[in-house]
Amino acid sequence: NACEKAKALVVPAALSLASSPLMQKPALVALRGFFAALTRANLAGADFETTLASLMDRSSLGGHLLADGGGGSSSAAMSAAGTSSGSGVAEIGKAVAKCVAATCAA
Repeated sequence: NACEKAKALVVPAALSLASSPLMQKPALVALRGFFAALTRANLAGADFETTLASLMDRSSLGGHLLADGGGGSSSAAMSAAGTSSGSGVAEIGKAVAKCVAATCAA
């Protein structure tokens, strides 16, 4: 159905955005709202437990970025944002934590 197709396209993209060092301010507020709404919708495969596990799972959030201090494919994005790899990892951690908080508050 349409809801399942939309979820299959949007949720992985939202998880990728949650791990971006560029995700800040209004964009992060919107992403937090998305995760809260997703949790409240309680869709099969996108309920609270699944959403929380996906946010907490390093592999779905580009775990290689968190594990190696910001190397890999996001180095260019962090450079464009004017962040070093250390501060980029810190920004990723903050963004993910805010998305987790929004999911838990929903």
